[in-house]
Amino acid sequence: KGGARSRLLDGMTLSNRDLLHAALMGSDNRAIPALGRSVKLSPSQLTSAMNARARALGLKSTRFFEPTGLSPNNVSTPRETIKMLRAVMEHPVLGPITQRVEYDAHPVGKPPIKYINTDHAASRGTIQVLAGKTGYNDVARYCLVVATRIDGRLYFMSFLSNEGKLTRFGDVARVADWLLVHKPKGQVVASVAAAKASAGNLPATVPVPALPAAAPEPAAAAPAAAAPAATAPATAAPEATAPPVGVSAPGPAAPAAP
Repeated sequence: KGGARSRLLDGMTLSNRDLLHAALMGSDNRAIPALGRSVKLSPSQLTSAMNARARALGLKSTRFFEPTGLSPNNVSTPRETIKMLRAVMEHPVLGPITQRVEYDAHPVGKPPIKYINTDHAASRGTIQVLAGKTGYNDVARYCLVVATRIDGRLYFMSFLSNEGKLTRFGDVARVADWLLVHKPKGQVVASVAAAKASAGNLPATVPVPALPAAAPEPAAAAPAAAAPAATAPATAAPEATAPPVGVSAPGPAAPAAP
């Protein structure tokens, strides 16, 4: 309900690289346990590895209960989802995948599967999407963490608990419009994190679909597992007169995305 339907059918065999693209671009949650199996990790072992990685990144409010992001017991905050996205962008394998607009996966003996990056629905004339990840489950609702370039400056945004599919993308547009009107002075680049609720009503942690843990270099083919997928594109939401919850500045403008 509300998420994307998996396109990885039982019995399919794909390379690890194809599975990474399916997970990061198409939000196909069947790819996650398949990647774990390819490196001989059970779902619980993969979850433990993800929690260890979160601790290594200094994420004090992020906890994973299972690896796909479907459990409401997976929790994080807008600020920490941005930290995860920054780590993914810096990864030599994962970073380029998040920047792709589309990709063809090639299951063995089957027709290609075309994936369109779900976060690129946030792109428009004044917004260049550099990387991002959508997410959905019935508790977290529609979520988006995204890195953008607006007016030559780099901005990270995180939107959690949106009720409508399109709201999170509309929120990116509204924040961009605000930034263009209230241009920051000097070279400092602001970073923005937000949620559907006002800052005063937000809990300390919000359930969010998990970003996949860093995976090894693509290697042996791995069969796809079973489990419903979760995430979908989106765009539209209430008028904002100021950017949502502020977060620390990430640094100067980034180079153009490939």
